[in-house]
Formats: sequence, C-alpha cells, structure tokens
Amino acid sequence: MTTREEKEAFVSGLNGTTSIDAGAAILSAPALFFFSIIVSSVFPSLAGESKGWTTTGLHLLLVAVGQVYFLTVGADFSLAAVVAALLLSCLALFLKSTKRRRNDERKREKEEECSRAGFVTTFRAASIIVTIVSILAVDFRIYPRRYAKCEVYGVSVMDGGVGAMVFSAGLVWKPQAQRGGRALFVSLLQLFLLGSVRFFAVQGADYAQHVSEYGVHWNFFATLFFVKLFSYFLPSSFSGRSSLVVFLMGMQAVIVQRFGQFVLSEDRSNIIAANKEGITSLPGYCCMLTFGTLYADFVRTKRGARKLTSGGTVVQLCLFSTLLWVIYAAFSLAGIEASRRLLNPPYIVWAMGGVTTFLSAFSVFHYAIGMVTVAPQLWQRISDHQLGTFLIANILTGLVNVSLDTLSFSATSIWAFSIVVIYTLAALSSSFLLHTFRIPL
Repeated sequence: MTTREEKEAFVSGLNGTTSIDAGAAILSAPALFFFSIIVSSVFPSLAGESKGWTTTGLHLLLVAVGQVYFLTVGADFSLAAVVAALLLSCLALFLKSTKRRRNDERKREKEEECSRAGFVTTFRAASIIVTIVSILAVDFRIYPRRYAKCEVYGVSVMDGGVGAMVFSAGLVWKPQAQRGGRALFVSLLQLFLLGSVRFFAVQGADYAQHVSEYGVHWNFFATLFFVKLFSYFLPSSFSGRSSLVVFLMGMQAVIVQRFGQFVLSEDRSNIIAANKEGITSLPGYCCMLTFGTLYADFVRTKRGARKLTSGGTVVQLCLFSTLLWVIYAAFSLAGIEASRRLLNPPYIVWAMGGVTTFLSAFSVFHYAIGMVTVAPQLWQRISDHQLGTFLIANILTGLVNVSLDTLSFSATSIWAFSIVVIYTLAALSSSFLLHTFRIPL
C-alpha cells in the first residue's frame, strides 16, 4: 500500500459519534471565546480598543492552543472542560457586567444594539476555527477517528463543518437590490479559480483524496460557486424564502429517494457519476443557505429591527433550536439516519440544529453580559475574511501533508500537537494580513 492509499484509508469507512459528543467538542469554541473576554477585560487591546500586537498575539496563542487541545488529545475531557469554562466565564462576566450597568442610558442602548452583531461575528469566526483545526488534525492520529467525516451514515464534528460554513454565508447575505452584478461576477470568478487550482494541485501532487466527499473533480469550492450563484436569485421577501426552504428540502428528499443507491454505488463511469456527491447535494446546500438568510433576518442589527436585549428574543432563538432537535429526534426514532454524503433531510435538520444551538449559546452570552459592543479583534478579522482564511488553511494543510508522513506520529505525539498548533496560528494570523492589504476574501 502506497502512502497516498494509506492516508485515504485512514479517513475512510468511519461511522462518526453521538450528537452530544460532537457538540461537546464544538462547544469548546464558545468556551474559549468566553474566556477570551475575561482576558480582554485585563488587556483592553484584545477588544479592539488599541492595536497592541503583544496582547493580540497572546489571545491568538490562547485560541489556537485551546482549540487544538479540545479537538485532539483533550477530546475525552471536552464536555467537563467546556462546562467548567462556561460556568467560570459566565460568573466572572456577570460580576463585571453588574458594574458596567451603571453607565448612562445612551451608552447602554448603543451596546444593546451592537450585541447581536457581536454574537453573529463570534459564531462565524468560531465555526471556521473549528474547521481549520480539523482539516489538518484529521490526518494525524491525535485527532479522534470519531470526529472525522462519516463514510455514509452518522454524524461527527467534521460533518457539521460544511453545513456551518454554508449557513454562515447565509447570515451575511444581501438582497439582489443591494448588490451589483459585478460583485457577483468577481465572487464567482474567485471561487471558480480556487476550485480549479485546488483540483489541479491535488492531481499534480498526487495528494490523498477521499472522493466520496464530493466526487473526483468536484470540491467544496465548486459547491460554494453554485450556492453563491443561487443566492443572487433569492427573493427578498421572508415568506418567499421560507417557501423556498420547504421546496428545496422536499427536492433533496426526492433526489435521495430516487438516486440514493446511485450516489452510494462505486460507479464513476462518466462525468456525472464521477461527481455525483457534489451534484446531487446542491439543492440541500442551497436549502441551508436560504435557511441562514431567514435566521439573519431575525437577528440582523438594523435600525428598527428587534433588539437582542429583549429576553423574549433570546428565548425564541433557543426554542427554535429545540424545535429542530425535536424534528431530528423524530427522524432518529423512525430509523432514518443522517447522511452528509447523501445530504438527506435528517442531515440538514441535524446541521441546522447544531448551528442554531451554537448561535443560541452566543446570543444567551451576549444578552447575559449586556456589555460587549464588538467581538475581540481576532474574531472580527477571522469573520471578515472567512473564505480567505479557509483557503490559506487548505494550502498549508497540503504543504504539511506533502512534506510529512502524518501517520508516522503517534496518537499522543507532542510533535504532532505542536505542528497542528503552529499551522493553526499561521492560518488564523493570515486573517490580519488579508485585512491589512484589503484582500477581498
């Protein structure tokens, strides 16, 4: 068996884990954010009040090391560690917010208005941080196999990543009237070039490729290309997009019913069969994007919009997440398993339940403290340059895999842990470079 075949086998045939286990690992991201706010209260520059690169670097190191730890060697303790971190952080921030409430009413209203923008920003950044760590760590033995993508049925940390990124794109969607055709063309051209470069780079470097994820020629950038094109034609009305979510969900269910066996078969005899996973999953991803736009309408920070500081709004967000989990439980009781490869309705509901729970946790946090007007500088930059940071992480992942035999490191190797930490630091730091040079990615 060649090194490439060995690496492909290492990420194949996996069945995932439970939703609770995957959720505990993913919730390490908001736990790190909560702790970073405590650090921000000691070092104000972390919250964007100055440009202290020393303290921002300390914050970056905290996030990188902490996230890598929770997703690798500390995975078995993630649930206990997350609960402890959340309780400690919430207590400290509650005590601090009590003092802050003495400020004048005008400043308080301004903070309340901005709090929703803060929790959306932190969610977007947190989702990409978890994804960035996972795409390289999965090639090492320190990354639990139960967190890697499932072969056919099941759920895992990495299975939720792609759904979170598509949903995240929906959160910043703008109606066609607010965007020109030139902006769409530039975005599509970028995604086309990125997808093409990735394909030729993978083929040219004889890089390990798990074709059952998207197909032979297809990749995640190709999916984003078509989802981006679809977003340009979304109706501006809330009711119109709500109906579209139902239609797309039904369309994906029909595709799974009619072509499910074809998607799971070994047939790669023509261009359609070679890329069947990517092609047949498009309606489902478009459904997730549209769902994200609906969620954004409810939480968007605009003049005249609802205020997150209304306790009822926060409760509604939490109840909505609960409803999605009830629907997912109904699928499970009926014996219908989630499948990212098929992108069937149970997977769509599971992914949306996960991201809305993630968002609800952040909304509760922002509401409880009532004091954060913007996200810390690091999280803001990562959110603003989500695609660019993800692209650079992909390039770095490829370089590491070409340069090293990742499987030669043991499951407890400090060297493997250090490599993933350094890679994460480099990938996240790139968001500052993209911002400094105003690169629109």
